[in-house]
Amino acid sequence: MDEPQEFHTSPDEAVERIRAMAAFFDTWADHYRQAKKEAEVREIWFMNRASALREAAGKVERITQDYRKLGEES
Repeated sequence: MDEPQEFHTSPDEAVERIRAMAAFFDTWADHYRQAKKEAEVREIWFMNRASALREAAGKVERITQDYRKLGEES
């Protein structure tokens, strides 16, 4: 059988390393959380622009129809 492996790290050092790894994963979680928020903001921005353009198209369409009616009445 294999001999038990001897560790050269103290329990305090092990705790520090584990906490450092946890902080590393927290950092990445924060990064992805922020990226998700930014993506949501961009999505809303684009949705608002699309809505405004649809509204503008509707207004232009109504104006065009009004001019056509005036032309037909003349």
